[in-house]
Amino acid sequence: GYVMLHASAALGEEGGVAFAAQSGAGKSTMALALVEAGYQFVTNDRLLVRPDNGQVEMVGVPKIPRVNPGTLLRLSRLTALLPPEARRRYEHMSPDALWATEEKRDVEVDRIFGPGTFRLTGCLRVIYLLAWRRGEARWEVHPLDPDIRRAALQRMVKRVGVQDLQPPAPAAQEAALDMMADAIPVYEVTGQPDVGALRAFIVGPHRSRVVCF
Repeated sequence: GYVMLHASAALGEEGGVAFAAQSGAGKSTMALALVEAGYQFVTNDRLLVRPDNGQVEMVGVPKIPRVNPGTLLRLSRLTALLPPEARRRYEHMSPDALWATEEKRDVEVDRIFGPGTFRLTGCLRVIYLLAWRRGEARWEVHPLDPDIRRAALQRMVKRVGVQDLQPPAPAAQEAALDMMADAIPVYEVTGQPDVGALRAFIVGPHRSRVVCF
């Protein structure tokens, strides 16, 4: 009965925040940025969701996130994971070169941020679609109408593949996406990537007013 999205997620007092995008768009970075702000970590790449009595239940995949050096430099609690020589090398790279560098390291969330930081289940209250691009002048957040949300969420659906012996029927999956599009807001984030600005937007007074019970 669940739909799997290509998304990361973190859980705050008012519910979960998910970041859906294709690979390399900053899903894990945004989830860990919220953890630095006091949220719990849910998942970094796959998120199971399903509508439940007008709300949306989310379930993460128990997997340690792996991130690139740009994320480690950007988030202060993670910078210590870089050896001094590697840190100096990365600090002298241009933003574009750093963004393109694929040298992933594991982030043991509970060890770095404290026991209990990993939380695999919760109520999802909002989804951000990361569509930002380097080189653009600024970043923007756009709320999507319900009809557009459905199509946008459909593009973020991931298939389990041969491991799923009983895959959901297409009609049931579409019905679930329709109910989720009606239940929670979905925003598209465009323009220049700015992890700090988006985090401030989410945790500040502009955050979604949908509250989970």
